[in-house]
Amino acid sequence: MAFSALKTIFNLYVILRTVAAADKAFADPNKWTQMSILSTAGSGRFSSDRTIRDYVEKTWGIEPCRFPSDG
Repeated sequence: MAFSALKTIFNLYVILRTVAAADKAFADPNKWTQMSILSTAGSGRFSSDRTIRDYVEKTWGIEPCRFPSDG
């Protein structure tokens, strides 16, 4: 029980420290813009369809249903 409480307190500390760093960065518009651009540029390719397909294949081990195309 005590270990769980310590983990929770530490997690809260990390969250508050991160929020403080975000507040500081947001207060500087140039820094915030630079961080936003770099974060977006470094995020890589994202597709919700691909994400869902990967989840289904890796978690459930099933293939998607294939339907004949209309044309």
